[in-house]
Amino acid sequence: MPLRESLPPGLELPEPVRLCLAADLLPDGSFGKQWLVVHDETLRVYAGANGGPPEERLAIPLRDLESPKAESFVGGGALEVTRDGRTVELVRYTSARAARFSVAARALVKWSKGEAFQEPEEDVRRCPRCGLPLQQGSRVCPACAPRTRATPLWYTMIMNEAEFMDLVAEALDSVPEEFARYLENVEVVVEERPTPEQRRDSGVRRGELLLGLYEGVPLVERSLYDQAFPDRILLFRRPILSLCRTRGQVRREIRRTVLHELAHHFGISDARLEELEAY
Repeated sequence: MPLRESLPPGLELPEPVRLCLAADLLPDGSFGKQWLVVHDETLRVYAGANGGPPEERLAIPLRDLESPKAESFVGGGALEVTRDGRTVELVRYTSARAARFSVAARALVKWSKGEAFQEPEEDVRRCPRCGLPLQQGSRVCPACAPRTRATPLWYTMIMNEAEFMDLVAEALDSVPEEFARYLENVEVVVEERPTPEQRRDSGVRRGELLLGLYEGVPLVERSLYDQAFPDRILLFRRPILSLCRTRGQVRREIRRTVLHELAHHFGISDARLEELEAY
């Protein structure tokens, strides 16, 4: 199965390319182009720019990669690695590209250890129009089928907005009474995704997800003046759903995120949460 597809138009690289694969989904799950490019010592991810050449979104030395894997979910998958103890999503793709990125994950495991990788021979049916592999037993190519909406299929199959809000309410109801009585001045808001400013201010790196955010003054730092302004806990629906394959996983991720942001309301920092192994 070839792992060296054509580089995107306008992208010229001086280093030899060991792998180049095009992904057909963006980090937020909408349709769009990204490219995974691997050199002898570095992995890079490029995203399509409006009317211009692709821009580098992520660069990681191969020696820093841990546990490369291709995660599968309804309608597609994601290529992930671990770096500095955190999961980093490299690219996301539909099922039409899943087999190729599964091979890429195995190649990254070998290359990150300085070992050689033998590409397997290709034995798949391909779309006669675009050349992408067809899913087993399917005659329909996801890349060429008409699309009436940009929301990926697995989002709607896992959970709609009303069901998501019900689970947020369920998570808040699970807060013990001794803590819940301090939340009367806290507003819980669900938004589709964080803004670039929110990601920047939270210190979220490229390729990482921001699931929730606490905006306000922690109780331990509060004065009488501060109490006049309600705090806010923001939950970002699309990033949370992107991590989940089942409704049960969505329920657990929502509750974990709610409790995490409530901890900030009580003055517990991320560093302290890590010490307590509260993640």
